[in-house]
Amino acid sequence: MVIEKITGASYYEYVHNNILDKVDMIQSGFFSMDEINENVAEGYTEKSASQASLQIEFIVV
Repeated sequence: MVIEKITGASYYEYVHNNILDKVDMIQSGFFSMDEINENVAEGYTEKSASQASLQIEFIVV
């Protein structure tokens, strides 16, 4: 990604350090949805058998 090439930081590190931290969003971030995360809203849709499972990361705001 462009951010990673320019800054040397991962996208997630860059967003955390340069956006979320600066506006005191201390409970916001990127979370793995492979496990239960406290205080994280998680959307859902009804899946049919033909739909592939997608791994989606959420950011809490």
